[in-house]
This record gives sequence, C-alpha cells and structure tokens, in this order.
Amino acid sequence: MGDYNYPGFDTGQPGVPVSPGAPVPGEPPEEEKKKRKGGFLLLFLAIILAVCGVGLGGYYVWQNYQPGTYPDMAGNRVIPDPDAVVPVALASATPDLGNGMRFIVSSVGLNVPLGICNEVNGVIAPPGFTSAYLIRNLGVPLAQASKGTVYVAAHSLRNGGLAPGNYLIDVADQKSKVNPGDTIQVGNLTYTITETRIIPKPEVGDVNDLWTNVPKRLIVFTCLQNAQHTPSTDNMIIIATLNS
Repeated sequence: MGDYNYPGFDTGQPGVPVSPGAPVPGEPPEEEKKKRKGGFLLLFLAIILAVCGVGLGGYYVWQNYQPGTYPDMAGNRVIPDPDAVVPVALASATPDLGNGMRFIVSSVGLNVPLGICNEVNGVIAPPGFTSAYLIRNLGVPLAQASKGTVYVAAHSLRNGGLAPGNYLIDVADQKSKVNPGDTIQVGNLTYTITETRIIPKPEVGDVNDLWTNVPKRLIVFTCLQNAQHTPSTDNMIIIATLNS
C-alpha cells in the first residue's frame, strides 16, 4: 500500500555497524522509542488501510493476465496504484500458510487462505487480494493467542473487485455484514465476534484500546467501501474473543 514517511521515524543507517544494546546515533532513548513505535504502528495502520479504499479501490480490472497485476477472488486482474502493495519478498509474505490454515467467517460465506506478512518501514501492504493476512510483527502469533491480541488485515476493493474484505462489509447500508455472536476461524483457532466498529481512517491511531495487548483477542481490519465508488474514508474493525 502507499508509502508514508513519519516525522522522526528512523529508517536505519545502512552500513553503520551497531553493537548489540548500543544506542544508535540520532535515535531517541529506548523508552521514548517504544512510545514512538507504538504511535507509528497506529499511524501506519490507519494510512495503510486508507489506501485500501484509495489505492486498492482505484484499480483497473482485466480478464486476462497483464504484467504487474494481481488476481482478485473472481479471477479478474487487479492493477493497484503505485506503492499499493509491498513486494512479496520485502514483506516476507506467504499468501497461504498451508496445512489447512484458513480464514473462515461462515456467516458471510468467507473461506480463504490464511497468509502472513510483515509491516515494512511503517507500511502494512499484504501483497495479494485473495487471502487474509496475519501481521507477523504486530501483536502476538497464533501460538500465543491466549496471551495477547492477534491482528489480521484483508483488502477490500471497489468498482466490482472482490477481495476478502468485501465479504465483511455492507456497502449499501454502510455497516458490517457480521454481527456479535458470529464466529471467525483463524487457522486452528475459533473466535466469537463481540463488536464491530466503523472508525474514520485518521482517527484509528487514537483509539488506544485497539492497541492494548489483550489476551484472547482478535482484531480484523479492512476498509469500508462506499456506494459512490469513491475512495474509502472509514475502516471496518471487527473485534472477537478466543473461544475457550
């Protein structure tokens, strides 16, 4: 998804060796760094998910292969805007973890591969439109789901595109298609939805409770598209609790 530079965000100094535990010249103290990192995570997630509606919604659909395109769930070829996806290698992305690992929301008929990717330099941009992606370096992994929050991101598309996020949103009524009590299967774990929220993209980073490491919690992000097929301005956020 789109690239974004944050004031004070240290992208590293290539070629400058740093001893383990030694401070890096120009970096803030460790405690301040942790605070900033949290802020950056919140900000980049808001920015990235915003591009779901802008970059990933502003696309062309082809019925056959075109260079630089990605398939959507209907087999169309999606041409994302520049910087709308981070390359697979750079994001250390795997679109399908295999071994039966799926992302399933039965109440809306969603059943797609579960992938995984990293945020890269403050950008979450899953390089695919047919999977839901665990965010490897945000929250906790599935193996530690009982101890913290698992984060998943999925693209939604407009103008006739079909991605996992489209199953989760009711564009006409501007609401979630899923409801409290519905279940979400993430790999071998099952969660029960407790609430859904629609939050304007610029405000996502300020909603502190979304970023607290709550045991047994799942947070799923996608974009709420609109009936005018104009760039999305809101995020759809689905919150669920791990079944015992």
